[in-house]
Amino acid sequence: MPEGNVTINFYASDIPGYVGSAEIIIVKDFEAPAISINSPTSGEYFGSSAPSFNVKITDDYINTMWYTLDGGLNNYTFTANGTIDQSAWTALADGAVILKFYANDTLSHVGSAEVSIMKDATAPIIIITSPVEGDRFGKNVPLFNITITEINLDAIWYSFDGGVTTYAITDNAILNQTAWTALSQGDVTITFYASDLAGNEASESVTIIKSVPSGLDPGVIITIVVISIVGGVAVIAGVYVFMKKRATPA
Repeated sequence: MPEGNVTINFYASDIPGYVGSAEIIIVKDFEAPAISINSPTSGEYFGSSAPSFNVKITDDYINTMWYTLDGGLNNYTFTANGTIDQSAWTALADGAVILKFYANDTLSHVGSAEVSIMKDATAPIIIITSPVEGDRFGKNVPLFNITITEINLDAIWYSFDGGVTTYAITDNAILNQTAWTALSQGDVTITFYASDLAGNEASESVTIIKSVPSGLDPGVIITIVVISIVGGVAVIAGVYVFMKKRATPA
């Protein structure tokens, strides 16, 4: 017989041939509930906020549904899709978490399914090695060197204007020259950012000074001085020759 309602009929007859009957309907259920986990997905990263979940449980005679985050030491019942218990999630250490769902039916058949997800509630740590606070730079954009501590690093970037305009970083290198040229002289705050796969974000800033000398370029000044000296010598030589010619009789 397949699973579902089963009707059992009972009969009895006597010697004259009269037949009596009675029936009862019972339920046949020999399979455990089937569980499909739609979300979260395997390997997905989550931060300090507990993840939501969506599961599909198939059984005509569901009794109880629950989940565990620690192999069954603590169980949490639910009646509909929702969010993992925040207190239970907060108590977990960073790293892999086995989220296991269970369901039983009225005959105590138990079905289960699990997914491995990642908890990362710690933001990246950024250390700015260079430039240092108060460094002075001219028209050439400064070099930079930063160290980021994060095992699940996703992206790093920087900004000269508090995050309004950002520039991606792939390695320690030179800042954007065009953006640096457009900055006014004076204090310039460079903010470095980093985010991890769980969405945790951190930032560190350093304030340096942009100071471009006013007036002519030193190279131009040197050229002018050299030309002036050469020209002056030529003038003096010309005057000397002229005066000598006047002083000498024809």
